[in-house]
This record gives sequence, structure tokens and C-alpha cells, in this order.
Amino acid sequence: IDLNCTGEEDRVWNCSYNGTVDYYTCPSNHDASIICQVTGIEPVECQTGNARLVGGTEEYEGRVEVCINNNWGSVCRYSWNTNENKVLCKQLGHQELGAQYFSSNTYGQGSGPILMGYLYCTGSENSLFECSRNVFSVVSGVCANHYNDVGVKCEEVCKNGTIRLESGGLETHGRVEVCVNGTIRLESGGLETHGRVEVCV
Repeated sequence: IDLNCTGEEDRVWNCSYNGTVDYYTCPSNHDASIICQVTGIEPVECQTGNARLVGGTEEYEGRVEVCINNNWGSVCRYSWNTNENKVLCKQLGHQELGAQYFSSNTYGQGSGPILMGYLYCTGSENSLFECSRNVFSVVSGVCANHYNDVGVKCEEVCKNGTIRLESGGLETHGRVEVCVNGTIRLESGGLETHGRVEVCV
């Protein structure tokens, strides 16, 4: 049978289908196989495509969770890098630049399903759900347990003109950073995160 399930059905028999197929149009090496995650979870009020950060002390940090079919679940950290940071923080309304990502030791392990793994974002997407990903990795291999849940700390949106000192060890020392258009950056450099800042004090 050539099925067209939406994911909302209670059973496969309730899915629409295009008709039956024979060996010549669908040989046995195309038989469908699945691996289900064993977990007792209750549906919650979230919409597919939502994302959130859980377990942090501030709203811009925590374990990454996404919603699929009314269930919150964690995201596997393998292949996660600065592009995924940028997309997630943008999706949640925080700064696109300057985010850090961590292992599950920082914000704890999730207890629900693992819904995403091996994401391949370019950084231009507006949501993690727009990124390419290896779906099979979620229920096999390294993404099969919560030890690899990813956590992220975004930079909160700053007030234009704000100046701060970072990484100096003392409040009177450090790298000068300036907020421009809601984003911390250094001016006059070849990269938007490098350069010389001149401040009148």
C-alpha cells in the first residue's frame, strides 16, 4: 500500500493511501521499517515547530527542546555547531551571534522522547525545522539516549549603545563590546565579532 499518513491518525488503517502496488512497482527491498522510541509520555499543548530552552537560570539558556505532534522532546548534540546556535537563538527571539552550546551535563538530561538529531543548518533558516537533518539518527546509534542532549546559552537582546567589558577577570578590565541593532559586536574589524572600538569616557 502507498500510504499518505499525516501523523495525526490513531492507527495506520486510518491513513489515506494512493492504492496498492505490486512487486514490480515496489520491490521487497523497499519495504518500510521503523524503530519506535519506548517512552510513556502524555500529549501537551504545544505546536509542531515550537522550540524552547529548559533547565537554565535565565530564559535565554537551557536544554534545547522542540515540539512535534503535541510532545516536547530533546535534541541530540551531534553535528550541532554555531549554525544551529544561530538558528535556534533567532527562532526564540535572542541574538543570533555569540551563543554557546553544551553537553547534557550543563542543563540536565531530558526525560521525554529524543525528537531531533544530526541537524545541518546553514544559519540562514528561521527555525530548526527548516534545517536538513538525519531522522534515522534519532532512534539509532549515538542519538538513542539522553546523554547527548544539547544545551544552548544565547545572548539576550541588548539595548542599542550599551557598552560592556568581557573576559577581563575584573569589572574594570576586559574586551570592549558595544550593542548595535540589538546585537553585541566589535566595530571596525574584518569580522563582525572582531575589531577596535573607540569609546569616549
